[in-house]
Parts: sequence; C-alpha cells; structure tokens
Amino acid sequence: MKIMKTLKTASFLLILTFVFTVPMTGLADDLAPTKVVLTFNQPFAIPGVVLGPGTYVFKISGASSETVQILDAKEQHIYATVLTSSTRITETSTKTLVQFEPNEAGAPPAIKFLTPANHNIGREFVY
Repeated sequence: MKIMKTLKTASFLLILTFVFTVPMTGLADDLAPTKVVLTFNQPFAIPGVVLGPGTYVFKISGASSETVQILDAKEQHIYATVLTSSTRITETSTKTLVQFEPNEAGAPPAIKFLTPANHNIGREFVY
C-alpha cells in the first residue's frame, strides 16, 4: 500500500514538472531581450516619426515589454520608444520579418509588425 502511494506521488510530481517545463522551453528565446539591426533603402514611418534611409537598431525588451526602442546604428541616439503589442506568428522564420502598412499618398510606408528571426512572438506597432 505504501509503495502505491509513493508511486502516485512520484507520478504526480513528474506530470507537474512536465506541465510547467515543456511550455516554457519554446518561449525562452521569445522572452529574452532582442536587438534587431535593419537597413532601409528608403524612408519609413514609425509612430510619430519618419526616418530616412539607413541602418537602425530595434531593441525589444522581451515578450512582456510593451515598447520597442529605435536607435541609430551606433546605439548613441534614440529616435523613438514606441508602444507595441505582442503578436504570435504560426511559423518561425530564419529572417527578421517586417510588414509595412501603406500610408497616405506620398507618405512613406509605416512599419506595422516586426518579428525577429527565429522567434514566433513579434511586436505590432500601435499607431
């Protein structure tokens, strides 16, 4: 009888460990701070700012953060800290995914989504 009780307790603890560790393994990279370096060959818009062609650093603090910082290539000047919401994609990509949203005629396209390479959680820019 004591052996059965011990086996039930051990089984319960094993299942509990499995339940809490398996979902976390896929999120480890998405929860980590991420730095994405992107080069643009034409002007583009982010909330409140239009930036010219060039190389920019997008710093994402992690899945729990609601902001993304956009800096110059040397990370010495912050152009904007923008409000975002997390968005999940079904398939990860080995390349950073950027989706643009068309603006009014003559205005540069606006970044709508940014998903770092090898992540399935990206950031949707709030306008």
